[in-house]
This record gives sequence, structure tokens and C-alpha cells, in this order.
Amino acid sequence: GDGVEEGLVKMKATVTVTPDEMVVDWTGSSKAVKGPINVPLGLTESTCGLIFKGLTTPDTPATAGNFRPLRIIAPEGNLMHATPPAPTFTLWTGLLAGEVILKALAQGMPERIPACSGGDVCTMMGLGMDSRTGRPWLEATNEAVGFGGHAGGDGENGIMHLTESGCRNNPVEVLEVKSPMLIEEYSLRPDSGGPGKHRGGLGITRIYKFLEPSSAITLVKKTKTKPWGMEGGGEGENCHMILRPGTAEEAVVGGVYEPMAANEVLVNNSGGGGGWGPAFERDPQAVLQDVREGYVTLAAARRDYGVVIDEATLELDEAATTA
Repeated sequence: GDGVEEGLVKMKATVTVTPDEMVVDWTGSSKAVKGPINVPLGLTESTCGLIFKGLTTPDTPATAGNFRPLRIIAPEGNLMHATPPAPTFTLWTGLLAGEVILKALAQGMPERIPACSGGDVCTMMGLGMDSRTGRPWLEATNEAVGFGGHAGGDGENGIMHLTESGCRNNPVEVLEVKSPMLIEEYSLRPDSGGPGKHRGGLGITRIYKFLEPSSAITLVKKTKTKPWGMEGGGEGENCHMILRPGTAEEAVVGGVYEPMAANEVLVNNSGGGGGWGPAFERDPQAVLQDVREGYVTLAAARRDYGVVIDEATLELDEAATTA
């Protein structure tokens, strides 16, 4: 969504590969929207360039010559080619654009393309007055997501999105020292990675407790659709935040600016990656290890993979699994 109007915003990429060039055509994407998620052409070009460089010459320094075979089409006034007075600020559209390009390319080269990642940066910013110092405070952090499974193996757990590798992820100790917040939990999200022959990586959960009256600003965009699987793999769990869980005011949100009373809680759940390949083709021993590591629950092992594990011993029930 764009944060202003209801409904999903359409992104469409048609990718054509010839012996001479690769063309990424954004015709058919939404027209510019009212919220500040429209993308200037320069950001569209850099996102396309990132994907193209990663697929063609990932191991060499970038030069202008690397990008000569890349051609980009984005009509003016399109979501991907914003012109005045279209508002631009958040770069989430460009962030997701890379995943859309990969999804298109996967139709022709599935062995080289991973499933979708958790697809977001999941920013949470807290601010207010700190009674300990009598001064205003503001701290922000971005969360990692699970990466998609791929032909070579499972997706990585809890890694910054591929377009945001320079983003900072603040440690628990830093946040608690510099702000009146308590981090009640910071963990990987079980079952958030999509099932598959190669499982999607896990997203994370971080739970913030505001110890004094404060405000929370959250920026999460990919909350209504799930990360797609590839080659028969399952979807990962999507990003979302939960305000005041377990209370009458509990709400699942994406982007908000919300006053938080003392001792109120916000849960930040980042998305997991999609799976690659049919889940029933996964080695039962790998599923067993996932359960023992806490990546996959017993129920999900049975439901998604057909793998039956004894709850008391955490040993594989081979007869039941075969059945």
C-alpha cells in the first residue's frame, strides 16, 4: 500500500533477454499514487542495475561498461518513473522491484534465481523525552529478513534485504542504553521460512516495551502479500507489526505513527523467504534438524513436509513418515 489509500499497488516488470541486451519494461505498473512510494527514474535504474550486475558479473568491480547491455523502459508518470508533483520519499518500491525482476527472470532460468525474500526492511523508530536525562531521544533500527531458498540450498536466516546491505541493525544493548525501551525478545521466527526442497530462511521477531510515554514510527510495506516460492516451493510468512498484543487495543499494522503509553508493547515480525522446490522432496533428516534447531515446529514438519517426529524424543518416526 501507499499509506494513504486502501488497496494494493501494482508492480509489473516484463524482462526480455536477447544475445545483445536485457530489457526491463515497467509498462503496466500502477500510475503514480498519492502516498510517498513513487520512485524517481534514477532509483529504478539503480535497482535494475543491481540485479543485472549480480547475475552477470558479480565478482568484479562495477564499471559503466557492465551496464551497457541493460535497457530500462518506464513511462513518465508511472510508479517507477515519478514526475512532479508525485510524492517520493520511501524507497520501498525500489526495494521490492528487484524481487519482481528476479521473479520474471525465473521463468527462463529457475536454477539461477532464488525464491522471494521476506521483502522489506521493517523499520521501527522510537522517540520521546527521556526522564533519565531530561532530553529528547530518538532511536531507529531496521530488521533483517529471511532469504529465499534456491537450487543450491536453503535461504539464509535473518539477513538485511539484498538492496539494503548497508543498513544498520542496532544491538539490543545499544537500544536499551540509549533509550527508555526494553527489548523483551529478539529471536528467529519459527515456520516463517517457506517450505520447500530447499527451505526459505527465517525472519525475526523483536519485541519492544516502551518504559515511558513515547511514540513509535513504523515503516513496513510488504504486509498484505506473502513472499512467493519457486519451482513448487511454498510461501514464506509476511512482515507485520503488532501494537499492544494481548490487549483490547491489539492491532496488526504496517506503517504507523503511534503514541505509546508507559509499558505498552510493539512486536516487529519480519518476513521469511519463500521455499524452492516441492516440500515433500526435502530430506526428512534435514527437516528433523530444522525441528531440533527450532526453525520448524513439529506441526509444520508433519503438515508441510510429511515428516513425523516424536514429540518426546525428537527422533524421526520413519514408518509414519514413509506412510
